[in-house]
Order: sequence, then C-alpha cells, then structure tokens
Amino acid sequence: MKIRTKIALYLGPFILIVICAIFVLNYYLVRNALIANAQEELAKTQQNMHRAAHSLLSTAISNYLRGITEKNLDFIETQHADYLKGRVSEADAKANIQQHFDLQPVGDSGYLVAVEEKANGLYLDLHPFLPKNECTETEGCQAWAETRNGYTEYGWKNPLDNSSRKKAAYVAEFAPWNWIVGASSYRDEFVELVRIEDLRQLISPVRINESGYFFVFDANNRLLIHPEVEDLSGNGLVNSKGENIMELLRESEDGYLTYLWKNPSEQEERLKYAFIDNLEDYNWYLVATGYLSEVYEPIEFLKQLTLLMVLVTVAILSVIIFKLSRNISVPLHNLKNSIDVFYKEKTGLHWQGNPLDEINVLGNAFSQMTEELDRTMAALEEKNVELAHSEKRIEENRIYLDSIINSMPSIIIGVNPQLIVTQWNSAAVEATGLKREQASGTGLFSVFNELEQHRHVIEESLATSRVKTFSYTRNVDGKNKAFHAVTTYPLIGKTGEGAVIRIDDITERVEMELRLRHSQKMDAVGQLAGGIAHDFNNMLSGIIGAAELLQTKVRDEDQKLVKIIREASGRTAELIQKLLTFSRKDAIAFSPVNVHTVILNTCEILKRSIDKRIQVETRLRAKSAMVNGDWSQLQNSLLNIGINGGHAMPDGGTLTFSTTHITFDDSFQTDTTVELQPGTYLQIEVRDTGCGIAEEDLKNIFEPFFTTKQQSEGTGLGLAAVYGAVQQHHGAITVSSQLAKGTIFSIYLPLIEAEEQSILEDEALLTGQGGVLIVDDEPVVRATAKMMLEKLGYSTLMAENGQQGLEVYQQHLEKIDLVLLDVIMPVMDGTECFYRLKKINPDVKVVISSGFTRDADLNGLKDNGLLDFVRKPYSLEQLSQVVAKAMQAEKLKKN
Repeated sequence: MKIRTKIALYLGPFILIVICAIFVLNYYLVRNALIANAQEELAKTQQNMHRAAHSLLSTAISNYLRGITEKNLDFIETQHADYLKGRVSEADAKANIQQHFDLQPVGDSGYLVAVEEKANGLYLDLHPFLPKNECTETEGCQAWAETRNGYTEYGWKNPLDNSSRKKAAYVAEFAPWNWIVGASSYRDEFVELVRIEDLRQLISPVRINESGYFFVFDANNRLLIHPEVEDLSGNGLVNSKGENIMELLRESEDGYLTYLWKNPSEQEERLKYAFIDNLEDYNWYLVATGYLSEVYEPIEFLKQLTLLMVLVTVAILSVIIFKLSRNISVPLHNLKNSIDVFYKEKTGLHWQGNPLDEINVLGNAFSQMTEELDRTMAALEEKNVELAHSEKRIEENRIYLDSIINSMPSIIIGVNPQLIVTQWNSAAVEATGLKREQASGTGLFSVFNELEQHRHVIEESLATSRVKTFSYTRNVDGKNKAFHAVTTYPLIGKTGEGAVIRIDDITERVEMELRLRHSQKMDAVGQLAGGIAHDFNNMLSGIIGAAELLQTKVRDEDQKLVKIIREASGRTAELIQKLLTFSRKDAIAFSPVNVHTVILNTCEILKRSIDKRIQVETRLRAKSAMVNGDWSQLQNSLLNIGINGGHAMPDGGTLTFSTTHITFDDSFQTDTTVELQPGTYLQIEVRDTGCGIAEEDLKNIFEPFFTTKQQSEGTGLGLAAVYGAVQQHHGAITVSSQLAKGTIFSIYLPLIEAEEQSILEDEALLTGQGGVLIVDDEPVVRATAKMMLEKLGYSTLMAENGQQGLEVYQQHLEKIDLVLLDVIMPVMDGTECFYRLKKINPDVKVVISSGFTRDADLNGLKDNGLLDFVRKPYSLEQLSQVVAKAMQAEKLKKN
C-alpha cells in the first residue's frame, strides 16, 4: 500500500476525529461550566439574600428587645439609687424590680431576668420561675456572660412547656450588683414583629440573569411574596403537569430543583432551576429561581460555529493530505530504506543524494548523527553513572544537615545578604506556626517581626562579618514576659553570603536569676533586721521596765509622762516585731487555728476601724479552715491587708474576705521565693475595689520600707511583715491588681486535721518568793530586771556574761531557784552557759530572755530542759507570769 493511501486512511480520519472531539468536548465543557457557574452564582445570590433577610428579621427582634431592656435598666438604676440613699433595703429594691419585671410581657412567653455573677458561678438572681438557681452550666447564662452587652441567641428549655427552642435576648450589665440584665423570648414568637413589606422591598428588585427572581412562602404553602403571581392561597404555583412547585421545593434533598414553569406574563413553559433555603425560626422559605434557557444562550453561537469549523477542517484536511502524500511519499520511502539498512547493520548511514532539498538535508543529518551516536552513548553512560553517585552523596549530606538543624531546640533561621529567609528549622515552625515552604523566600522581619527593632544589629553583623548578640522580650499573655537571646553568625564562602540567626528562649534562666536576686535581697534585709533586734530589744527592756516601775512611784500628775514613755516604747517594740517577722527570725509557738474564726474576728475589728462607707463582706466557702499557726500573726497579717485595702478606697467600696480549698501538684509555682509542697491548701483571698497598684510597684510591694503612701501614713513594714509571717507558716502569698479596679491578695496555707485551741487571756500580776540569777550583758537590762523581780518579791543575783553566771551559780547554788538567761552575750553565750549549768545541776531551772532567738535554738534547749521563754522587751506582768510558772514547776517537782 502506498504511503499516500496510508496517510489518507490513517492520518486523515485520526486528525478529523481528534479535531471533532476537541470541538465537541469544548462545547460540552463550556456548556457544563456555564451551568455550574449559573448554579454557583444562584446559590451565592440565594445565600446573600438569606443573610440579608435574616439580618432584617434579627434587627427587628433586637430593636424590640433592646427597648425593653434599656427601659428596665433605668428602673433598676432608680431602685439602686433609692437603696444607696437608704430609702429602701437591698432586698426590697430587688423585690420591686422583680415585681416590675413580672408586669411586662416579652413576646408570647418571654420575660425579664437578672443574672448575678459570683466568684463561684452564675445565678438567676431575679427570674419568674427559677429565682436564685445556679445556671453556670446552662447555654443561656453562658451566652449572657459572654455577650454582656448586646443581642444574643441560644437554646433554652422553658419549665412552663418543657420545650427546648432557640431564644433571642438583649442584655446589658449592671455593675453595682454584678448583674447582667436582659429581656428574652423564643425567636419563633416574633414573627408578627416583621413587616412583610420590608422583606418584599428587600428581595423584589433583585433579578437572576434576565428574568429570574426571588419568592417567599411559609410552611402552610401560603405564598407571601412573588413578583408575577397574585394568588396567595397556595394553589398558584402549579405547572402544566399538575405539580405543586412549593411541595417539590420543600421535598428536594439538597435544596436544588429543576422544573417547568410559565408565569402569567409569558406565552409558554420553560425549564427553570431553583435553590430553596429555610428562614430559621420563622418557618418561611426563601427561593431563588432562574431560567436554564438564559444560561444556555451564550453557547448557541458556539454550537453553530463548531459545526462550521468541523466542515471547513474536513475540506482543508483532504487537500493537505493529498498534496503532502504526493510530495513526500517517494523521498520518505527512500529514507525509510536507508534507515532499515542502518538498524540492520548497526553502522553509520551513508546517504545517497536526493533531488528534494529538505529530504536530502534530513538524510545527511541523519547520516552524521548515526556516526556520532555510538561514541556519544558510551560517554553519556559513563557520565550518568558519575552523576548518580554525586547526587546521592549530595542528598545524603542535605538530609543529614537538615536533621541536625531540625533537632536543635534553638530557633535557626538562615538569611541571604538581603535578609530573605533561606533556612527555617522545626523550632522556628513551632514558634511562628509558619511552615518552611511559607517562610522561605520571605523577608526576615515579616515572618519574625520581634527582630525588627534590632535590624541595625543584624545588618551591622552582615556588613562587618562579626558575630553579634542581643536579647529581646515579648509579652506572652499581657502579664508574663518571655526572654530570648539572639546570636547572628555571618557566612562568607564560595556558595554565597548571608547569615545564620540563632534564637534561644532564656525565660526560665532569667526568672531563676530574678528570684535568686530577690531571695538574696530579702535575706540581706532579714540579717540586718535580726542583727539590730537584739540591741533594740535590750534597750527597750530597760526603758519599758523602768517606766513600769516608775509608774508606781510618781505622782498622779506625772503619770501622763510615764504613759507616753510606755506607749512610745510599745510602738517601737511593735516595729522591731515586724522586722523580725519579715526576716523570719522570730520564734512562733504554733497551734491549731481556725482561720474562719480569725477572719470573722478581723472583720469585726475592721468594721469599727475603717471608713464606714466601706462594706466588709465574707465568703467562707472552705469546708475546713484549720492550719498550724499563730493566731496573733495571722490576724495581724489580715488586718494589715484589710487596712491597706481601706486606704485604697477613700470614697467607699467593698472589702471581701473569701476562702476555698486548692490542691497543688509539683508543677505549681508562685511569684514568691517559696516553693509550696504538693498538697491541699487553704486559699484566702482579700479583694478590694479600690484604686489598685501600679504594675511597676507590684514587684516591690513586699519589700521592707517600700510604700506608696505619704510619709506620715505608713512605715512600709506592714506587707513585709505579712510576707514573713506567711513564709513562717510554710505558705505563700501572691498579689494581682488593676488600676481603678482593685487589688486581690491570695494567701496559701497548708491545711491540717485538728481542733482549734482556745486563746487564753493575759493573767494578772503574779508575785512570789525565791532567788533568781539574772545573766545579761546589758547593764540597763540587768538593773531593770533586778528591780522588777524584787518588786515581785524575789531575791536576785546578777552576772554580765555566761562565764560569770556559771561562777555566781556555783558560789550561791543553794540560794538560786531560777536562772533568767540572755542568749547573745560576749565571752560565753547563753546556749553554752545553759548546757554547762545542766552539767553542774541537771535539775537547774532556766528561763531564756532574749530579743532575738530562732526556733531551732529554742527547740534544742527545750529538748534539754528549758522551762520557758520571755521575749524582750517584756512587761512586769509578762515577767511575773513566766517566773511564777517556772517557780511553780520547781515546787511541783520537789513535792
């Protein structure tokens, strides 16, 4: 068969079929694309109209509910004002509001409600059916608390009809009573609020293609809006097949439907397509519909053009095949024979000349190509082997390098000289949320904007080829900060220039350094406080003792001067006591204490001492409040915080004491230097609604002598003493504050299981008989103690240090019934003297008298027979009680 025939039989029909297929496929693709686009556009139009209609309906409901809520908010403010002026009680004011609420219907079954926010949840403070009930977990109260001011929707179960439907509400805050007030009712009861004409004006102007439109009907097939049909009975949308279009639309599974329809203004039925959607809560259906014929109009011309192009192509193809086959069939036949020889003999082709230049050129080129083919194939095979090995090594190295970079905890970012990202490891992905593909090729500061403020350092590192380091901080949650260290390593090499930037999170290290620095500062102040306490208390012992003795001897007109001396000395002693408490050097006799009792007692004191406009409230929710502690220090701590809160509310406010239980695990940390042991703790919160504390002052608030008050208003030791007392109780304290909103102090104390011990009142002055050896290095203290003891009826001997005390005791062993021993003395201190006295007489009776003694010192002495401890400065009554108790113990032992 000739090549001409083969071209005609094989190539011709094939090309013709391909061309026809392309045209037909193109036609149907365009047709389907138009249909899909029309459906998509119709769906979008329908969705937009649905949103607009829903917004129109919701706006009507919102405006209605808003008017009711705002009107009743005015009434609430009036009742609250009457309450503040004392015209009515709070309970009567709320009862008047509930009565006012009950007289106002909202929709068919709606009502007005006031939700109260408390620390432990949400409560229906005012409600027609569920007053005072907790509603924290209900969807309604959660929606009210989240919205606070404005319109909201949610599901609600009405106790009257036991139904769960969607409700609409408009709410507003009323801060004085922690209320969220609102009017609510079921959405489907607001249908009558909506003007159908408003909805008609919204949808009537909209056209789909040339003659498509929107219409609306309800669940009873009642036609509400239609641009062509006036019959609203529900029977007007029936086509020639007797199909009720509204029924078909409602029964469609995906909301899409095609059907035949003829409007009254048209001559014949046409095929339509439509989307239907339900207007939620109204039982109305919104339908968007258009004509398919209007969608197909653009492709009618394409259809005719396709047929014409197929016919023209057939004619042209026939002429081309004929000419081509005649001109190339003979030369191609010769070339084919030459190629057959080449494949058969596997040698270079020797082309014989041909009159046809193009075929001749092709033959010569093929001849040259076959000659070089063998040599080229051999060389290419060798190069391919080398290239495969090289690519394998490069890929292995790249994978190894990527695994190293991605396994590093530091953020690693590679940049080129223009600061465009070229490398991005896994730590960078985790820190920014951007994948490597997203970050690569992007400007450094657009994907890591924290570095923008240090641009000059990075650019200087690239310009000077020197390693540069810097650090920056960023806010994590508005309160806490994260610290980062950045190092820039410039790169210079044959493959290009740029830099590698390493970013390390050093937050934990910085916070540990800050806590250590704070702890060292506190310890330094504590050492200072403990050091001066001994000398101060010795002097105060002499002053207070002398003043008490002088009080019994001076005339009545001079008693005022003695009283001034005693009061000034007492305040000085309190100041030293605060320093010792802060420094944790003060010895405490712990016993089971009910913190609730302490709080109630503290509140009674505060109500009598702070501004009467301040309300003192308690919310004692903890089931158990027993801790091992000191009643006096706990009460003083709460009084200090309460008085500070009172000072922060010069115009009145609320001071609230609350308790609850909280359990900590190993991961809990406080802002203090104390690490709490895992377990259950009593959390005490003292909350005020005052002026608040500036953020820059919070970090210094527990430091001694730090105060924001005027010079005459405080010493700056109150909160420092609270800090020390809490730590002595093995607890922790934290503080949070917002300016103009108030401050919250949180104290955490370990709970115990025990019964509270009663607090004994101070006893009267006790006298007695016997010999007492006074061992003290301060002459003033020795002289004062001697006079006080002799006034109580005792005989005395004195020594100025431990060594002398031992000598006096050995010389007058039979006359000495008790040793009053100081701790810190030169030559020999009180501790060594005590143990040496025990060697001389194991039954020796010793009472320690000191202004500075640690728990560990006392505990060791008590284990070895120490009878009691009296703190300097002591009063005549305190000394009389301690000595009498020690003497009584001696008599009991002798008996």
